[in-house]
Amino acid sequence: MGDDEPLYNIFRVLTDRSGTPMIYGQQAYGYRDGRVTVCRYAGAAQGTSPVAQARQAAQAEAERLNRYRLKSNAGPTLAQIEGLLHTYENEYVGINVLGRETTILLLKDGTAYLNLRWSPNDLDVAASRRGEPKAWTKWRRQGGGYELLEGGRWVPSKGTLGYPASKNEAISGSYRFFSAYTSGTLMNGATASSEDTYRFGPGQQFTRLGHSGVAGTLNTGAAVTTGAASGPSTRAGGTYTFSGYTLELRRGVEVTRTYAFYWSRDKKNLNIGGTTYTRE
Repeated sequence: MGDDEPLYNIFRVLTDRSGTPMIYGQQAYGYRDGRVTVCRYAGAAQGTSPVAQARQAAQAEAERLNRYRLKSNAGPTLAQIEGLLHTYENEYVGINVLGRETTILLLKDGTAYLNLRWSPNDLDVAASRRGEPKAWTKWRRQGGGYELLEGGRWVPSKGTLGYPASKNEAISGSYRFFSAYTSGTLMNGATASSEDTYRFGPGQQFTRLGHSGVAGTLNTGAAVTTGAASGPSTRAGGTYTFSGYTLELRRGVEVTRTYAFYWSRDKKNLNIGGTTYTRE
């Protein structure tokens, strides 16, 4: 579109007359030469490679995530848990409506944990209280709801307690999460969307399907152009166990234990690790 010639990016790995390797790059607009960049070999790389840096960062993140995690079921028992206090609120950002969820672990000793990341039955309570004291506060019942201690004041919570599963509960049907975010406007912008679905079948089998895409519209006044693209679908499956507030997903040798609960007794909405899926 427009009168500008297309931009070409040219890239070559070459050697000069003496045999020294070099990388040649050029940006060219049609017949008009653009910027030229030449890099010559300067010796072996120093320091940590980007691949190694990425591995180190991933390892550090895994250690941070699991810092206060015990072996399976070595933490609080179901009898020691008051419940998972769940809040869902809509946040309006431009023309978008975003769902914001929080889940707080309430223990029957009157303390509340604000940083729940996996099954509450695996939490090292003593180590967490020492290492991340700001992630802990107190709770109390007030009327038909709950209050949390914030900055020395009791503040009413909008949350409600989730409903735990029975022992080795079988989940029925498919549960789907869908999100979309629009940049710009509907007539002159782009919308990115993602979809994540769990399908639970007999024999405590599950399949997880994922899909993402983007669609855009450009309105110049003289013409309206639309386009769309989608990413590759993902598919994974295995077996599961759902008891209390713990959902354990097994895919071969990989085992994931996360917190999960229903919003209500009708089991229409299932929260898995902080994201709510709706039964189809």
